[in-house]
Amino acid sequence: MWKFVTVQKHGEIGLPDPLKASTPEKAKRMAAVNQTTEQSLNSGSHDTTITKRGVKRKRENNNCSPNTRAKIAKYVIDNGNTRAARHFSSVLNMNIGESSVRFMKKAYLAKKKEDKTADICPCI
Repeated sequence: MWKFVTVQKHGEIGLPDPLKASTPEKAKRMAAVNQTTEQSLNSGSHDTTITKRGVKRKRENNNCSPNTRAKIAKYVIDNGNTRAARHFSSVLNMNIGESSVRFMKKAYLAKKKEDKTADICPCI
């Protein structure tokens, strides 16, 4: 993520050493940046993972109930993928991607084809 962040042997983060800076001004700036970087990495320890290549941020998973997925799929059939993604992202306050909406539609149609007699989501 950051070019100046390196990973040490035991998963510790190695930041540039302010004592090795060429001028006192650069040393002050480097110390301030190091402090801010450490605070941001330590504040959300569950949000980040240290890997061989540096620090990775984890994305939040959006877990929708089967009823919500069925509503989204029915909306997609009537209005299209992009429009449904935008609509339900704002309604549910989640970031729902267009590809996720496509997958929900595909799963809904497969389930509907499999069980033609029963309504998949009677709540709608």
